[in-house]
Amino acid sequence: MGAHTVISSRGITLLALVLSMSAARVVAQDAGVPEVADAGTAGPSEAPPDDPAIAADEPEADRPDPAEEAREVLRGAHLGELATRTRTALQAARPLLRATDSITDIQRRLPRTEADLERLGHPSRLARISQLSQRELADLRQEWRRYGTMLEEWQSTLVERAGELEQARGELVELRRQWATLRRASEAAGRPEGRHERIVTSLEQSRGAATELDQQRELVLGLQDRVSELAIVVEDVTEQLRAASAAYRDRLFVRDAPPLWQGLRGAATSGEERSLAAQARESFLSSNESPEELAAALAPGVVRQLFVFALLAGLVLIIQRRSRAWPEGDETLAIARAIVARPFSTALLVTLLATPALVRHAPVALYDVVFFLLLVPLARVLPPLAPPHVRPILYFLVGFLFVNRIESTMPEGTELRRLVLLLECVIAIAALALWAQRTKQNDRLTAVLRGVAVTAAIMLALGLVANALGYFFLAEMIGVGTGFSVYTGLTLVAAVVVAQALLDLAIRSDAGRLSHAFREHGTLIHRRVLGALSFAAFVLWAFGTLDGYGVGASLWKWAAETLENQWDVGNLHLSLGAIVAAIGIVVVTHYAARCIRFLLEIDVLPRMRLEPGVDGAISGITRYVIYGGGLLLALAALGIDASQIALVAGALGVGIGFGLQNIVANFFAGLILMLERPVRIGDFIEISPLVGTVSRIGLRSSTVRAPDGAEVIVPNEKLISREVVNWTLSDRKRRVEVRVGVAYGTDPHRVLEILRRVAQEHAEVTKDGVPPSASFVAFGESSLDFALQFWTSDFGEAGRIRSEVGLRVHDALTEAGIEIPFPQRDLHVKSLPEGFVAKKA
Repeated sequence: MGAHTVISSRGITLLALVLSMSAARVVAQDAGVPEVADAGTAGPSEAPPDDPAIAADEPEADRPDPAEEAREVLRGAHLGELATRTRTALQAARPLLRATDSITDIQRRLPRTEADLERLGHPSRLARISQLSQRELADLRQEWRRYGTMLEEWQSTLVERAGELEQARGELVELRRQWATLRRASEAAGRPEGRHERIVTSLEQSRGAATELDQQRELVLGLQDRVSELAIVVEDVTEQLRAASAAYRDRLFVRDAPPLWQGLRGAATSGEERSLAAQARESFLSSNESPEELAAALAPGVVRQLFVFALLAGLVLIIQRRSRAWPEGDETLAIARAIVARPFSTALLVTLLATPALVRHAPVALYDVVFFLLLVPLARVLPPLAPPHVRPILYFLVGFLFVNRIESTMPEGTELRRLVLLLECVIAIAALALWAQRTKQNDRLTAVLRGVAVTAAIMLALGLVANALGYFFLAEMIGVGTGFSVYTGLTLVAAVVVAQALLDLAIRSDAGRLSHAFREHGTLIHRRVLGALSFAAFVLWAFGTLDGYGVGASLWKWAAETLENQWDVGNLHLSLGAIVAAIGIVVVTHYAARCIRFLLEIDVLPRMRLEPGVDGAISGITRYVIYGGGLLLALAALGIDASQIALVAGALGVGIGFGLQNIVANFFAGLILMLERPVRIGDFIEISPLVGTVSRIGLRSSTVRAPDGAEVIVPNEKLISREVVNWTLSDRKRRVEVRVGVAYGTDPHRVLEILRRVAQEHAEVTKDGVPPSASFVAFGESSLDFALQFWTSDFGEAGRIRSEVGLRVHDALTEAGIEIPFPQRDLHVKSLPEGFVAKKA
């Protein structure tokens, strides 16, 4: 019952009258009008009570009694129901009267966050953004991005909490209003014993809870305001950092150092000359974080990483111990055997790859450490899996990445960095070109690595030329980008190799052998999953390469602006992003439907005891439900709402009326076939003139395979609207009949006995239910005709069983000396052509 229906409408009317009269007395007292003895008879617009006209028209006995009216209100109020609602609301509000752990955490961390952002966003620091190096900008962006994500999470928590408080407060305010109304009625009725105390207690409880909720609500709203102010600051600084990065990219094509033939000098300008040794010390000591801040940022992530490393190492050691029982010549386990042979390197590789998930928004210094550590498992895991002629280039790439990362951590624009970059490019170009020229193998792996080596050599050659001409920042960007591209590629290859090993182990494990899909289609699953992982690795490598060369952010910004462009088609607002999202949803839906159908048909439904054809119906309906859901999501991504879908459905209805009725009829007939199942997959049907086995039931048509192997496409509407003979609807039993004729003069009783005995002796003739029967049929022209009838439980083998029983009948009759006659004809010649006999002689 709603909040406004607890007090009856009549009671509310009477109560309003009482309150109006009470207010009238107050007004009269303020105006100096004497109050009459009867509180229920005077009003602000009434004549004095001694007016004879009023007294004559309205006797005093007929005037309503305010106390009686108030008691009527109390009797009409559903106090029990209102008390139950109040108790429920108080119980629901009780958890909201104290701050949650998340709100307390925000209260505790917010002052420190405000102080940190005030320090980081001080005007003196922001004024130096344009002077920061690319590495310092990246570190600063990462730090502000961490604060932005944290503030977004806080804002989401506060908004959710404020909504809960507002909802509970609104319920209590409404209950407090009703209890206040009842209290005034109770006071007017003389405060009836029992009821008045109950009303007052409930009013105080609801009022007190509402007050406490108001306090919590004000606290949350205050926190929201402070968090919103910080979010605005973070967004403003982030935009300044984007502008600084864009300005940094503008320096790429500006000559910022003298050419090499004019001397080896860096791009940085300084008031004092620094030696190479001083620059080297600066490259290892420069960092945006103090040692204390760096240790505080690294400690939680390092602890999680150590735990994950220990767990993975233990699991790989257990697998290594079990690998001794693997067959030696099994090529499918070669990669898995090589991976588990290095348990600590494998565990370290996976742990370091999971760093972004274990340490969110980590400082750049942590990723530098991860980069150097990751080179160790790369050098341990990848080369042993490669052919001997490929291993040298892999070891060289690992060494190149080590030098490249050291070079990228040096202060920008220094002579030391320019010299290291110059030597790095020269050595890498020579080594890559030499390996590509001397390697003669043409296998797929070698061809891919040769292409990578040539491409890297070309890019480094461009960087070398830019360095020589004085475009130091351009050369630096090319060198760092090439190194990051190679590093990303090797890392993703290692990740795919580890994933392939895990997949091989899953397919060959005891648990995997329990799966029909792994046992029967393990090779197919391995190929498809490996292809998907390779494609995902290629996409990630492409994105990483773009980011490494410094064009990823600009490209993403351009792509986002392009995808957000909208145009109107009637009342529909379309954008390229919506179209791409809709296409992506359709593609994902298609592959998801195929995958789920594969799992249902191969691994799930065969384990269930289902009637023939039920598994096909479940699989088909599930697939169409997934397609339907994907279609609705795609339409929603395009911005098409329910009213527009109804409009499209109406247009389709018109089209159906003109030419699509057959398609729609077949569609609904397909649904009937799947749900009602009058015809199932595997049924042997006869629909004149077609006879065959149903091999597929689709949404529009079904496939019937004829006995001669031809596959006939039959519209579903024919299977519903026409007469269909289904030989296997309820069971697969089939009655078989063998006819035989014997010569006249044969004992028919003996023939019947032989026929019954032959049928009884056949193993595939059903003995239960209806036994085999033999009967005399007719007196033929040249034989006595008999029929042998029997049942078999295997419909598909009825033809073979008929042939075997027929042969045994022939053998039994021959053995019994009973002749099977053939038709004979007597010819009576009345006349012959003259000379026919003489010629014949």
